[in-house]
Amino acid sequence: STVYINGASVWSASDSNDYTWSHLVVGGYYSASYLLDGYISSFRIVKGTAVYTSAFTPPTSAPTAISGTELLLNFTNGAIFDNAMRGNVEVVGNAQLSTAQQKFGTTSLLLDGSGDYLFVTDNAAPRGYASWTIECWIYVAAHKNYNFIYAAGSSIQLGVGSDGRLGAWIADASGFIVNNLASTGDALSTTTWYHVALVRDYSASTVTWFIDGTASGQATSVTGNVAFTTSPAHCLGAYGDGTLPFDGYIDEFRITQKARYTSNFTAPTEEFANK
Repeated sequence: STVYINGASVWSASDSNDYTWSHLVVGGYYSASYLLDGYISSFRIVKGTAVYTSAFTPPTSAPTAISGTELLLNFTNGAIFDNAMRGNVEVVGNAQLSTAQQKFGTTSLLLDGSGDYLFVTDNAAPRGYASWTIECWIYVAAHKNYNFIYAAGSSIQLGVGSDGRLGAWIADASGFIVNNLASTGDALSTTTWYHVALVRDYSASTVTWFIDGTASGQATSVTGNVAFTTSPAHCLGAYGDGTLPFDGYIDEFRITQKARYTSNFTAPTEEFANK
């Protein structure tokens, strides 16, 4: 085993260990001790071959996924992230940004309906006796048995059914306080962008669907304490266990801890501001 700093060997030792430990942490020890205070760029693990066996010139560009690459974290061109800077997002499958469709900017989140979705940090999830708004732009590629948009554990679930209707479920500790609230009006068409918002107005005891700014289905007398659950996980583009994955594109997803819309409004005409 050899340690190189800026391409120069600074330490070497005979090493015949069989490394079988299961933890992998970047920026700290596996027990969350010895955390790095600084920056890391271009982190790569290559298995099966020693990339460097003698002194070398350090890379002058980001490394690529050469043969045997097990992990590559270049930390460049941040793409799918939380603009509010309140939590982390973990990409599952081949969920990715795509230039094929977008509502604003040059890209949107592409989910192909076969197991691609995002894990979302729990602290962003609405909960308790409170008002909140969950909104985004969606583009359904094909209707099926629920294209799930978002799930805050088992407590808040919303998606698009095979009939093109939006559906929402909200639960307290005892069960559903909103059970499959369906959108009204025309069904959502495929290959079309829609702004959709689910709004809980606690002061009015209502939960309302809005499609392109128009109220499209409402539950009344909703006064329960929305439960906070972490299992199944909190997901964008699927239910928390990865089932019912979204098939299409999502753009400008936002959660606000207030009833942002309480009557009909003009759908956003530009990217969301960080507020």
